[in-house]
Amino acid sequence: MTTSGLSRYLQIGLAKHLRELDVQDGTTDGKIHSDQWNPFAEEMGLYHIRDGKKIRVSRAEEELGKMLEGKNDLSLAAKQEAFLQGAKVAINKGYVIGGQMLRISLDDEALTFGYHSDGEYTVIPPEDGVSKLEELGMPFGTKHNIPQNARLKAVVFDENSKVAKGASNSRFVIDAIKKWVDKGAVFTKPITLNTFDTTKWKNADDMDLGLGLGNCCLIGLKYDGNYVTGYIEDVYDYDEDYGGTKLPLVDMGVGVACELQDGYRLKKYRSLTPIKVYVGAQNKRTQNQRTKEQTWSDKIAKGMTTEQKSSIPQPLRTIGRKLVDGIQSGWKKLTE
Repeated sequence: MTTSGLSRYLQIGLAKHLRELDVQDGTTDGKIHSDQWNPFAEEMGLYHIRDGKKIRVSRAEEELGKMLEGKNDLSLAAKQEAFLQGAKVAINKGYVIGGQMLRISLDDEALTFGYHSDGEYTVIPPEDGVSKLEELGMPFGTKHNIPQNARLKAVVFDENSKVAKGASNSRFVIDAIKKWVDKGAVFTKPITLNTFDTTKWKNADDMDLGLGLGNCCLIGLKYDGNYVTGYIEDVYDYDEDYGGTKLPLVDMGVGVACELQDGYRLKKYRSLTPIKVYVGAQNKRTQNQRTKEQTWSDKIAKGMTTEQKSSIPQPLRTIGRKLVDGIQSGWKKLTE
């Protein structure tokens, strides 16, 4: 039997099973109740529906057909593996936010319910994710907390995870938080961040944030006089009409990611990333006090993510900074 023939055979058998699920709630109304659909969806790798809701059998058949087609497409399988390996390389190179978010979307095991120590996060059901957003000041029906996203699992990162630390050290996030504090630090509604705006990328953490969290929201913000805590909320998905980052390699990859998403080889999900930003004083910036120009060591540091910096032992960082700044001073004396 050919691959397409096998796929069709499986689809016919599963379509029959869907009709059986339809009657398990006591009525034959062409709809499947969440009690029957969600366990089936979890086993098949499809999206859940909200508790107490129903999905039309015709809609379920459509989603099942796309999933089977995508799972049997060998070209998509190769692209999925290439993207997955790329995500792992990004994580190893210090771009933890972008790499981790992508890895989770591609690795089936990464979205199973419960705690995942390898990524320092917990996966919770869609219903719990919706409730969590409401608790954090994003009522159902607003921003990303809308019906079409209520089927998505939620990935909640640990407070001390590498992803949370990277996000908290993004100058993009820090500037948005300080702006909020300057306006009175009163949280009334989610604050939208367009992290694709490359003109606002001031360090490597900003780029990492943009590649991983896209158009996201700051929610549940609290200020104690020194620190602001809260969450970055985002729906991880791909859309070819997102506007572009002006990074050719990234923009080209979005088209492939959309293919993988349509074929259920890249799964959409919601993410909640805790942040903690110190606003009690301006962050220190190393600069030449005479010229007011940044030192070479500071410029080099701006090109490194928090994860990359933390992987370098402190003594080596100190020696490296002094060495680079010493060379800069010597160069300036020679050229003046």
